[in-house]
Amino acid sequence: MHGGMIAAIIDIKACFEVQKHVSTPAPAIHLTIDCLRAARKKDLYIAAKTIKLDRTVRAIDVTVANEQQSVIAAGRGRFNIKQS
Repeated sequence: MHGGMIAAIIDIKACFEVQKHVSTPAPAIHLTIDCLRAARKKDLYIAAKTIKLDRTVRAIDVTVANEQQSVIAAGRGRFNIKQS
């Protein structure tokens, strides 16, 4: 699987994690993706965790793993939640 698809999956999962805490759109300020190994044509498992909560920014970690629970890619995103 192409790394761009993995990056898109991480971005979407992080956005859903942010939406658990705020009801308005929260644009990404910064998104870092690390591809650690090749993703084969198998099932992938995506997990997200909020690592920072504050009034203006949410930081989210996302991992993508394969069926053997080996991490294929990891991402960290920061999202602007400040209401204007």
